[in-house]
Order: sequence, then C-alpha cells, then structure tokens
Amino acid sequence: MYTLQTFSTFLDTKIRNTRHIALIAHQAPDGDALGSLEWLRHLLETNYTNLKVSIVLPPEKQYDTHVTWILGQTCSTVPSDAQLILFLDASHLSRTALMLDQYPKQEIITIDHHEIQEGNIDGYRDVSASSTTVILTDIARQLQWSVTSQAATALLLWVYTDTGGFIHRNSNQHAFETAAFLIGQWADQSSIANQVFGNHSLSYLHDLGHGLLSIVQKGNIACLFFEETENNSHLKSHIIGYLSGLANVDIACVLMQKWDEIKGSFRTRKDEIDINELAKKLGGGGHKKAAGFTLPGIVDEKTCTWNGKTYTPESFIDYISDLMSTEDKIQSTK
Repeated sequence: MYTLQTFSTFLDTKIRNTRHIALIAHQAPDGDALGSLEWLRHLLETNYTNLKVSIVLPPEKQYDTHVTWILGQTCSTVPSDAQLILFLDASHLSRTALMLDQYPKQEIITIDHHEIQEGNIDGYRDVSASSTTVILTDIARQLQWSVTSQAATALLLWVYTDTGGFIHRNSNQHAFETAAFLIGQWADQSSIANQVFGNHSLSYLHDLGHGLLSIVQKGNIACLFFEETENNSHLKSHIIGYLSGLANVDIACVLMQKWDEIKGSFRTRKDEIDINELAKKLGGGGHKKAAGFTLPGIVDEKTCTWNGKTYTPESFIDYISDLMSTEDKIQSTK
C-alpha cells in the first residue's frame, strides 16, 4: 500500500529509467480523464529531459468535443517502443476502448480515485480524492515539478467539468485549493468556460429541452431514457444534474444508448445513500455520490430492453427500488 510520498518517489524512479511512456484512460473519456492525460503529458515532457510521452486515444464512434479540444497529438494504439504504460482515472483494462490483446507486455501502473474492484491493476489509488487530476496535482507538488500554463489549463478543465462549475457535492476544500493553485500557474480559465459551458449548438439545446420533457419521477427516484446522437454527447452529464436537483428526489438515473450498449448513471445528493453500492449490483461502480454501469441492451426514450426484459422508465424505477436495501442506504453512515 503506497502513501502519496512513497508512490511519488516510486513513480519518479520509474520515469527516470524510461525513455518512452504511454498514457491511456478509460473508454468515452470525460473531462477528468482527458485533463489527466494532457496534464501529465505536459508535466512529464517539461520535467524530464529526452522523455517521449504518447497519449493513446483509441478510435471510438464519438467523442465529446466539449472536452476533447484540450488534447494535443494522440495515437490510436499503444506504441510498440513504449516501455511503461500509465493508466489514468480507471484501474481495469476492460474500461478502455482497446481489446485486451492489443496491450503490449510492458508494465502498467494505474493512478485512480475510484473504489477497488476485482481485477484492478496495481498502482496508486486515493478514493477520498474528488478526481484523478487532484491526485496528479498532489504528486506534482510532492515532486516539485514545474507546472506550465498548458498543463495547468488541462487540469483546471476537470475542476469545471467534474464540479459542474463548483455546484456539485465534490466541490470540497481540496478542489478549491487545487483551482486556486492552477490559476496561479496561469491556467486559461476563460477558454475552459467558453468551450465547456458556452459552446452549445442549437440542436443540442433542442435535445436538452426534449430530454427534460421526458423525465419521469416516481417516489424519490427520477429517471430518463435517451439515445445519444452526434449533437448531444455532452447531454448526459448536464441532464442528470437537473434530475438530481429535483425536489424530493433522492436518486437520479439516466440510461443512454451508446453504440451497442446501454450506459447508465446514478447520482444522489443524500449523505445516507451510497450510490456506488447500487451501481455494483448492476456490474458497475464509482463513488458514493456518483456511479455508473453498462448493460448489454437497447434503450430509447420510451423503453429499455436488456437481459430478456423490457422496462419503461416507471418500471425501471421499480427495479431500482427493489435493488435498494436498508443496508445500502445506511452503509455510508456506519
């Protein structure tokens, strides 16, 4: 079990004995994942002479352009001459868009803030951290790395996306201190705000309005089904915020068709509910207040079909209620 200090020292030694490092994150990367990749690339190239760093972004059918703008040059597969792979914001290779047989035999080290699950890769994990980029900032400060404006901008992207502009429950003291540090390093906060919150298309807003009209609330659970399109890939993270902010709603759930799978997200604002435990029952996981899962099936705005059964938003809410047990609801208070 590493501490921040022992892992930072271990990582520094590894890097100094490596000529080429590949960085990769999870499938359908969000602001935290992409910010981590670009931030770490800039830090490594700035602080280690003659080190080559490659960001691996496997081909996917769709990326969220509200966050991909932060990236520089990428490659689609792990370079054959890479000597070390750093896996960011996830700990299981099945979470990436690469097939498992596409990974070389090089050592893989993870840096992550999600809960431990079976089959996780060894590395450094801090589940109390609000994001992977916060962990990377702590490592950078531990090793006294020089931080460029580009690197600071990449990390500040997380602060905006994962805190929803400092309105989500993970907007803790550490997040504000990290943001202040990065702005002090000349992070370009105006570009982030414009790209993430001020760059929507008219069709995206139409999709948002249509989605809001399709929300179903039953008891203390709100649910929405929708299908991702080229224009609304950023919609899920926005609309689930509206769901979780509804009066008298304890659990928000969004199911979205993404390629040939159903991507589900849970959110809660209640301290007594551990939403990660609920997601685990569907094969997923994440954090106490926000978690996700993937189902093999089909969903549109009216029905969801998986495991041989078809659900409406109302009947899926009933299914969620059945999954929730007293133990799940009180676990976080033990």
